[in-house]
Amino acid sequence: NETIMRIELLLLLTAATLAAAAPSCSNTTGYRTDCGYVGISKSECLNKSCCWSPVSPNPDNLPWCFVPGQSPPVPPRPAPSSGKCEPDKDRVDCGYVGIQQQQCEDKGCCWSPVSPNPENEPWCFFKYTPPAVYKATDVQQSATGVTATLVVENGTDSERVRGMYGEDISPLKLAITYQSDSTVRIMITDPNNDRWQIPDSILPVPQATGQQGSLQYSVQVEESPF
Repeated sequence: NETIMRIELLLLLTAATLAAAAPSCSNTTGYRTDCGYVGISKSECLNKSCCWSPVSPNPDNLPWCFVPGQSPPVPPRPAPSSGKCEPDKDRVDCGYVGIQQQQCEDKGCCWSPVSPNPENEPWCFFKYTPPAVYKATDVQQSATGVTATLVVENGTDSERVRGMYGEDISPLKLAITYQSDSTVRIMITDPNNDRWQIPDSILPVPQATGQQGSLQYSVQVEESPF
């Protein structure tokens, strides 16, 4: 009857949902995260809701008992493709213990041995990229704060090189709020991309009560360079 058909349909939908949500054990030869221990048996592995798939031969020492639904880890951020190798500048490590010159240069990084090396400078390091210089434009003063737009002024987007932290963000929004006579809040944000912030319902932001003339601090915005 109609009631039985509805129950059967509900069971079919539930089974399909569980099957879709169930983690996959199809990764039999790729990246695996160990889910067992030395000597674990197939039954012990499956009782832990893990996957079991023997590997022989096993030159990469892949675990036979592994976590379901695993995917390879996100590769590290690539080194900047532009910039200059300047060994005399401050070095930022681009390698790892034991890295060789060819491996370093294959990552797009710089190689320059240091001997003696009392400061433990890395031999493999990121290319040097000059820092962005910002200037403040459209500076607006009010009784309770200052707002401005920050833009990069040293070169165009095509002229600037990509640093190891990515492209410089331009423009930026500056908001200075006199929260009280003894507290100032300074925020620099990307006006074109939202970011998560603690909701006011969890951590309310105090209303601005500070007033020019009664502040126990002073605020000055240097327009260029910011």
